[in-house]
Amino acid sequence: MNFNNQEGQIHPDIDKDFFTARFTRTVNFYAACKMFVAVGGDDGMRLSIDGEEILGDWTNHGFAWKFGTHHFSSGEHVLVVEYYEHKNNSSLVFQWAK
Repeated sequence: MNFNNQEGQIHPDIDKDFFTARFTRTVNFYAACKMFVAVGGDDGMRLSIDGEEILGDWTNHGFAWKFGTHHFSSGEHVLVVEYYEHKNNSSLVFQWAK
């Protein structure tokens, strides 16, 4: 996920400031693994895995990164990235790698 909006609206029905978004995905791992995870944003962002917040900074701020690792057991896991835009620039990035 890589979203960067320096000017204008992301959609005609959504103001360029003061909005929220939530992205949800269920993933299935065939074997347990350890993954690098990172979330970055301007303003608040957070990553939850299976209902537990793993990374985040739910405050007004310029673009900032949060990094970590997470051990996934085999099976299904629910990833949720949440975001809010206060004002001015808006950006959100989520990355993961084995």
